Amino acid sequence: MNFTRTDLFAVIGAFCLVALLVVSTLHSLSPQRPDRAKSKDCMLNLKRMGIAMHMYFADGTETQMPEKGSSPYITSNDPMVQAFELELNSLSCPAKRKNSQYKSVYVTQKGVYGSLFKDIEHSDSRIVMDGNEFGDPQVHKTGWKLNALFGDGHIESTLP
Repeated sequence: MNFTRTDLFAVIGAFCLVALLVVSTLHSLSPQRPDRAKSKDCMLNLKRMGIAMHMYFADGTETQMPEKGSSPYITSNDPMVQAFELELNSLSCPAKRKNSQYKSVYVTQKGVYGSLFKDIEHSDSRIVMDGNEFGDPQVHKTGWKLNALFGDGHIESTLP
């Protein structure tokens, strides 16, 4: 059996492809992932909240956001968490979990709680964000932007 150069290059190419996949997998499993990856995880958490919010209002029986106390931070005993049946591990930004100087939970925009859903269900209405109550991004180093969930369900990395 004779091997040609084409066969050799095909085998080398297959090994390179497998090596690339293994290296990228090992890099993504590393505890020192880049901040962009943590920002993406944060966006996924916000997306889950948005899906849960839209499912809550989808059947039309509920029309108003749950009421809230004076704190803008979303915690495990928050009425929104109870109503939307959110998982507790999705209530905080992964980048903030490692940094104790910041609040680890997401914050809601003023005026969201108790509002009619039809009044906040548009693309420029921020519902939840990963900054503090003043809109400061705090942790993400991706151009000092914060991740925000908007009323129509889309997630955006935006300036405060």
